[in-house]
Amino acid sequence: MRTPRSLRRGPVLAVALVAALLGAVLPAASASAAPRVSVVVADRPGLANVADDTYLTEVRVSGSGFQSIRNGFGGIYVLFGWVDGGWRPSQGGTTGTDYRYVYDDESNPVGYQLFVAFPGSSTEYAANGGTIAENGTWSATMKIPGPRFQAYDRTGAISQVDCTQQQCGIITIGAHGVVNANNESFTPISFQSIYTASDGHSVASSTGSSGPVAVAPSAIGGRPATIPALRGDDELTDAAAGGVEVAAGATRLTVTVPGAQPDAWLGVTLYSDPAFVGWYSPNSEGEIDVSVPETLADGAHRVVVVDAEDTLLGWAAFDWEAPAPDTPSPSAAPQAAPEPEQGLDGLAVAAIAVGGVAVLAVVALVIVLLRLRRRPAAVSPDLPDSKETDR
Repeated sequence: MRTPRSLRRGPVLAVALVAALLGAVLPAASASAAPRVSVVVADRPGLANVADDTYLTEVRVSGSGFQSIRNGFGGIYVLFGWVDGGWRPSQGGTTGTDYRYVYDDESNPVGYQLFVAFPGSSTEYAANGGTIAENGTWSATMKIPGPRFQAYDRTGAISQVDCTQQQCGIITIGAHGVVNANNESFTPISFQSIYTASDGHSVASSTGSSGPVAVAPSAIGGRPATIPALRGDDELTDAAAGGVEVAAGATRLTVTVPGAQPDAWLGVTLYSDPAFVGWYSPNSEGEIDVSVPETLADGAHRVVVVDAEDTLLGWAAFDWEAPAPDTPSPSAAPQAAPEPEQGLDGLAVAAIAVGGVAVLAVVALVIVLLRLRRRPAAVSPDLPDSKETDR
């Protein structure tokens, strides 16, 4: 007996319907890959993972496989520096000890560091490296000052890094104190002769009799490369205050230095736990807008100001109270960012459950219809028999 065409097509249609419904309710598996960074010389794109051993080098850095958290706090820092074996912050690595990098002023960067923000982050306005796309990619331009530079830790301790003796490269870590193992990477950079004096590039570094000397921060805009010496209480006397005034805002300080010129560079260190916070150029009123470190404790502090020659210009006392965050605060204890999506979230599970019920209902309905159509004689004795149907 030949099965009617409509009945022969029934199981095929049922399978197709089930597959279509499953495709509608099952989300696509999220891609999970280790973060990777590619580096090419900006004006020599054929040169990858290298920088000039004498002159400042501008490079194009591009990332893929990074975790992008929509509306997440922060993003990633992209740095040039040196790392030790256990350098990763997610593994307990600390700056100045396990990894060291070229200094840049976060509030007024010149390109030695990049901040690449999560899309929709509350700090996206400060991203000088753009945002991490939903597919985990980003791209920006940064500067490698040369194979030798000075680095310092949170206490202001200075160390010299010579990349001709140690392996240096591009470092990516979670930004704003948020540890994120998914976005930590290190890409080695080697040094070779790329430019000549006739190319017009700034000399990046030099080696003196006392060892490597960093001049990277002064390559652009005359910003001093040094870190001011720490001052003791015997220097910070009332007579040395110099008329400096400070007004504490929600997240920043407005420091007024009498007689400061707009073309000058002023170095600012915060005490009682000394922390150098950067070089600033004042406005015509002698005011500088100083960013407060995220780790600054509540209580009484002093702001100390020096000029580019490290001459003390003055100091002032202020009280600090960290603002109560209405978003996840970088001053809170660092916490790991969410792991990359490798499974299904709650909404997806719910969708699968509902979709599964729908699929079972459709399959049951198809089976019932098939059985009814295969038993026509049981419906009415007046219907044609199977032989008539076969014709």
